[in-house]
Amino acid sequence: MSTVDAKMSTLGDHAKIDHLLKEKPAGVGKITTLAEAKKHDSRLARVKPVRLQWNDITFRVEDHVILQNLNGDVRPGEVCAMMGPSGSGKTTLMDFIAGRIENRSNRELRGEILLNGKRAVGKNKFKRHGVYVAQEESLIGTLTVRETLYFTAKLTMGGKTRQQINDAVEDLVKHLGLAYSADTIVGTVFQKGLSGGQKRRLSVALELLRQPSLLVLDEPTSGLDAASAFSEIEFLKGLASLGHTIIVSIHQPSSEIWALFDKVGFMTGGKAVYFGKAGQDILDYFETAGYPCPTFTNPADHVIKIINRDFPGNKADDVDDLIAKFAQHEAKLHVEKKEAEHNEVREGEEAKVETDTVSGSEKEEYFSGEMERPNWLSRFLALTHRNFLEVTRDPGIYGVRLAMYTMLALLIGLMWLNLGDQKDFSSITSRTSLLFYVAAFMVFMSVAVGLYTL
Repeated sequence: MSTVDAKMSTLGDHAKIDHLLKEKPAGVGKITTLAEAKKHDSRLARVKPVRLQWNDITFRVEDHVILQNLNGDVRPGEVCAMMGPSGSGKTTLMDFIAGRIENRSNRELRGEILLNGKRAVGKNKFKRHGVYVAQEESLIGTLTVRETLYFTAKLTMGGKTRQQINDAVEDLVKHLGLAYSADTIVGTVFQKGLSGGQKRRLSVALELLRQPSLLVLDEPTSGLDAASAFSEIEFLKGLASLGHTIIVSIHQPSSEIWALFDKVGFMTGGKAVYFGKAGQDILDYFETAGYPCPTFTNPADHVIKIINRDFPGNKADDVDDLIAKFAQHEAKLHVEKKEAEHNEVREGEEAKVETDTVSGSEKEEYFSGEMERPNWLSRFLALTHRNFLEVTRDPGIYGVRLAMYTMLALLIGLMWLNLGDQKDFSSITSRTSLLFYVAAFMVFMSVAVGLYTL
């Protein structure tokens, strides 16, 4: 029996969890970075490369066109940024890629999402390779960073021992720059905790527990200051260097952030104005199109300025002209793209032969689909312990509930005073009203507390 197992046998269930939350594996005291993750054989570096493509994406709701004829291609190791004015369709495109848009009678969905050349249909197919990180964080404010990761791992990583789960948590903590804040609470309205950038990083870390190959992030820098925004994108760039495929939607990136992007896409009114490599390629393209970027000007600011129809001085005809020119540009590249894809298919077939010869133990090192779900008892114990921590660390909300229940008891007692002495038919109606009022109040209070903890 190992030392850890010997310790576990002497502890109760809750004490075991507390012990694992506090105990760190050997070597965790030294804080490493994403650049060192591959050298240390981190779980972050054990991902299956996934190439993301979207072809002819069109989305209409009745007569309103939201997305029209969008195409794109992001390879493993690349960070792609989708930009455009407010309402251009960036978030909708992220939702489409993640399979979050459902087909209904009043909607028209057209196009295809390809993962490694194979069509991905629906959210379940996307989940086998990727994760979606929403703009708003859904974190429990009274839990620490380490606890948040631990409980999420307990609820999602089935078939793993407690030590394996703890090691996975510590691996993320030390490689994602969360070591100094690992024992800091997320933060509530009344208690200060993590900064905005740290919360975003924690949200990404929660999804990385599944070892995804593809990350889709909606506005990861929204609400952050310039330094925090740069740190967030630099962090994503580090993940990409480990083999992840990353696509983000973003507003007004600084010049420093712009330099971190491998590919960029610009949209206006749901239509593409540009998609391709960042850097000199986009400057050359817009210069050829007749809209050169002034010296010492951020290319992102320049492009958004000329494609925003709401800006005074921007003519609708000029924006339509840019859309038409890019459509022609895509058509010219189509033949070259098909030829390149044909060569990649042949290389992919050779790589597939090599992959098929890999032993089963080696294949397990890579993310291979949705993780095994823990059994109901494990999930029940994890949720019970998590809720216990919430109650003990944030008693204020329960004090408010106690005061409200006390006031309710007084109110009900006065409204239905001496109801027990009544034995006529009208008392039946009164008792029914009383039971309904009490039950409705209990339901509303439960919902209110549930929304508070989200």
